[in-house]
Amino acid sequence: MRALFSFGAGALLAVCFMPATAAAQQVGAGASAPSAESDRAARLALAREIIAIGFPEADREQLFFGAINEMTRQVRQAALARIEKPDPGALSIIDKWIAAQILRQRTILVRHIPALMDGMARGYAELFTAEELRGVHAFVQTPAGLTFFLKSSQITAQPAFAEANQAYMREILVGTPDAQAELIEQLSAYAEGRGAN
Repeated sequence: MRALFSFGAGALLAVCFMPATAAAQQVGAGASAPSAESDRAARLALAREIIAIGFPEADREQLFFGAINEMTRQVRQAALARIEKPDPGALSIIDKWIAAQILRQRTILVRHIPALMDGMARGYAELFTAEELRGVHAFVQTPAGLTFFLKSSQITAQPAFAEANQAYMREILVGTPDAQAELIEQLSAYAEGRGAN
């Protein structure tokens, strides 16, 4: 049952990651050294346009949710591999619980996708130069570039990646119950120490 609890907790932690990049506005061709402020504005504009092209608004929910569903599936498989004889009733309860949590997360995520995407744009504008962003912008406008962006999150479902990822998760899950017990023990000792004062 402890392993089942670890599986449920691990599955809930399966979250997706979405890559993104930036948007278009060239720094004036004939201008000499742009000010820091104008360069920052140009980079942010490029970052936002790259995201708008590479991650079309109509596809964003599916991109996020597809990654979440795949990672949850892989965590579930990795956890079940550790249980010799899973109890069907317990598994049914856990699966229903996970489904409810994912639905709750999806409802919340939908509201946050615009801010997440804009946050990515701002992050990329800080990480990359205007020249680098112009290169990404040119790439995302090609058929190969757009396909690369749209399919990036699907890599987690590819067999080679999934196999490597599940091996990693199985190893992590082996030590999770002991780590949880150690944390509870430390917190209990701390609480008892505070109560004694």
